[in-house]
Amino acid sequence: MKRKIIVLLVLILLIFIIFGIFYSGDNLPVNPGTKSSSSDSVTPAVALNYDNFDDYMSKNVIVRELPEDTTILIKFYNFDNGERQWEKSFVVTKSKVYEGSVDTPELIVLLHSKYFSEWNSRNFCEIMTKANNNGDLGYESSLSSVSLAWKFKSLMEYKDCFGM
Repeated sequence: MKRKIIVLLVLILLIFIIFGIFYSGDNLPVNPGTKSSSSDSVTPAVALNYDNFDDYMSKNVIVRELPEDTTILIKFYNFDNGERQWEKSFVVTKSKVYEGSVDTPELIVLLHSKYFSEWNSRNFCEIMTKANNNGDLGYESSLSSVSLAWKFKSLMEYKDCFGM
């Protein structure tokens, strides 16, 4: 039961962080095929990569609503040589998102970089579910499960992105 709560909290946090890529304040719909409120046309999905990842995340409304004292580190990795190799890391706070690292984040999100080839501004839930189901999505935290749950309680509404 305790493990389920921890996994649920982490997945919710991941959704919160990554969901920001979907909704970056530029009227891109969350679901493919939906129409914008200002016209009858659909805005094309934007492919995500390391060059635009921080830009999309920093514009995200959800990221802007993170608690003031929250620091999250998203680390991308690959297994190209048979063992885990770290590629890039991004620091996510309420006020900014940037490539780099920090010594003591509250949450570290680990994601295989192979998903960038199919990831765009509209398929966040699909990619997160796929990565989770394939064992390519993980997390680490120095906080207890109770502390994580309390700090990120507002993210429970996004649990469906991870099949919970």
